[in-house]
Amino acid sequence: FVKMTVKILERDFIPASNVSPYTDVNWERWSSGYIQRASELGYFSGYPDGLFRPTEPVLTEQVCKIMLKLLGYESAGAASGWAQSQISMARGRGLLSGVNRALGEAVTRENAAKIIENTLLTQKKDSTAYCIETMGYQYFEHTVVVSATNSSAGYISTSAGQFKRGNFSDGDLHKRGGLIVNTANEIICFI
Repeated sequence: FVKMTVKILERDFIPASNVSPYTDVNWERWSSGYIQRASELGYFSGYPDGLFRPTEPVLTEQVCKIMLKLLGYESAGAASGWAQSQISMARGRGLLSGVNRALGEAVTRENAAKIIENTLLTQKKDSTAYCIETMGYQYFEHTVVVSATNSSAGYISTSAGQFKRGNFSDGDLHKRGGLIVNTANEIICFI
């Protein structure tokens, strides 16, 4: 999860660490560079006892806290109620749509991926920009795919404009959904 968070923040980050960022994270551990960078960026701080506990399951509320921070929301609520406040805030912003996990439960890989997807396709706090745009992509919500035949060779016509075909299935013609496009104006994903 730390690696995914760092890759959202700095897509081209390559870990090169010879530092043990926490006493329980040896510098030779595959994730130590990611843990170090995520800590430097202020997204992870470990536990009050100074440990990171890299082998423990990640809880749903921990994922929510990090994803909310990516969107520009700071952790709120009393220390004793922080977990519930993160779940409530994430639910209110649609980050838990399609996720069935309760407070205190370990998040599954499937649910973590769904929360990340929901986060990337959510507008940042006080902005019209979607989180995914910080990674260099464009997101067009409620886009209709109009045609793949009358467009310039290799392009798809949509209600948001023309884009290079990229990762697009003809089965999505005339459907409405979310369109993710890279900096080369190529379709990466149609949801």
